[in-house]
Amino acid sequence: MSSYIATAGATGLANTNTDPSVLVTTSATATASSTVSPEDAFTTAYNTAFAIASSLANNDANVISQTVAYVNEYSVGKTGPTGASGPTGAPGASGPTGASGPTGEAGPTGPTGQVGSASSAIINTIFLNNYNDKIDLSGNLYLDLSANSFNYCYNDISFNSWSALGDGMGNGVSALTFDNNNNLYAGGFFTTAGGNTANRIAKWNGTTWSSLGDGMGSHVYALTFDNNNNLYAGGIFTSAGGNTANYIAKWDGTTWSSLGDGMNGDVYALTFDNNNNLYAGGNFTRAGGTTANRIAKWDGTTWSSLGDGMNGDVSALTFDNNNNLYAGGNFTRAGGTTANRIAKWDGTTWSALGDGMGNGVSALTFDNNNNLYAGGNFTTAGGTTANRIAKWDGISWSSLGNGMGSNVFALTFDNTNHLYAGGFFTTAGGNTANYIAKWDGTTWSPLGNGMNGHVFALACDNTNHLYVGGNFTTAGGNTANYIAKSELEIDIRFSINLYTNGKLVYPNYLGNVTIGLNVTSNNIPYSQSVLY
Repeated sequence: MSSYIATAGATGLANTNTDPSVLVTTSATATASSTVSPEDAFTTAYNTAFAIASSLANNDANVISQTVAYVNEYSVGKTGPTGASGPTGAPGASGPTGASGPTGEAGPTGPTGQVGSASSAIINTIFLNNYNDKIDLSGNLYLDLSANSFNYCYNDISFNSWSALGDGMGNGVSALTFDNNNNLYAGGFFTTAGGNTANRIAKWNGTTWSSLGDGMGSHVYALTFDNNNNLYAGGIFTSAGGNTANYIAKWDGTTWSSLGDGMNGDVYALTFDNNNNLYAGGNFTRAGGTTANRIAKWDGTTWSSLGDGMNGDVSALTFDNNNNLYAGGNFTRAGGTTANRIAKWDGTTWSALGDGMGNGVSALTFDNNNNLYAGGNFTTAGGTTANRIAKWDGISWSSLGNGMGSNVFALTFDNTNHLYAGGFFTTAGGNTANYIAKWDGTTWSPLGNGMNGHVFALACDNTNHLYVGGNFTTAGGNTANYIAKSELEIDIRFSINLYTNGKLVYPNYLGNVTIGLNVTSNNIPYSQSVLY
């Protein structure tokens, strides 16, 4: 049977009573073997080395604050296979009577193979405080950020695989959003979710689908949450929860309610400003009985217009960091001013973004640097070639490589500032990308085999999983009815400043570690993937 051999080193750092800024260093190594897996061997070796180093550090240094231990490196070897049996012996000579002699004995078993040479890999320093920080036996890293200044940044993220969300939906998904508790909400054309009745809207808690009351009387195109965790839905429905709600409604966790008299036409986009005011875009011309051309604001009590509004449908809405509203759609005028398919509202006035787009805009989003990205069915932006997707830096439009081969309907960013686009396309940047693709700032790449149908909605949760809704039934070749989740992996590069009793004692350590996606807050597991 094969076995794995691992060697781990750990170092203990401790402060002395005489001078807290002076560190005493102790170290230990340990070797362990396992027939189960390299991880099992490594965990055993690491835990042994860690315990020895920590104990030495405490004993030698008279610790007054904390002990820090970390993994230096490890190596994993594998025993060679058992040697092959020797050859069968030659037949015996014929006896004097002419009969055949007995078959010779089998040769001896060959020697056992040599232990394989260990392959080494460096795990850069992970600091662990003696009292709160730890790595558990499952390889989860816990950090107490109150003790360390742990300044991390994501370096790279890569697609791993697609998975279904239960049995999915009975029909297409056109909107996705998350509540404050990381529950996913989906809206669309479906009347079942997870095999149960859910009329055009449903909630996924990570395990099961559930309905939101009686749902809607017709399709849902837009979803968003306010600051109080109330859900708002827009679409082509005129009832919600069995009651009249004209094209827009609110779910408070228990009951659906209307927003005044609602609209006189479809709602395609919803978003909130920093003051918890709701903005709706669509093909309506009245909101709450007041003239509001394709866009309107709800302050919690009444609807109001945004100037003269637009002369065509509004399909996308988003805010920048300065609370300016951006609208995209099929209009050519905003507030009476020429604005080709995209415009900005500063709270008082509409303005154009350069020469705008040559055709409709269906999706808008901002990156961490306040650059605006627009997707749609256009092939020019600002008068230059930009195939279905473009970037606005506040001054000018630019393309994202060769863009897409067909329409873009959804855009979102992950926590590493990578852009994801979904739509009708099957190529991105000139390469095959079935209905979904990722932009890393330089290059387009597919997400596995993608989908077998159009993508209408994208959303990332707070653990950086990407969720996709649309008109597909497979994702990555696996069954996923109209909704799917991607599994992603991150390589994080970080620096650490370690403070003890308020004094900086170990500055600016630079390192990297490949980890999972639960990178959120104090004492939340950071799922460590040890690569070998």
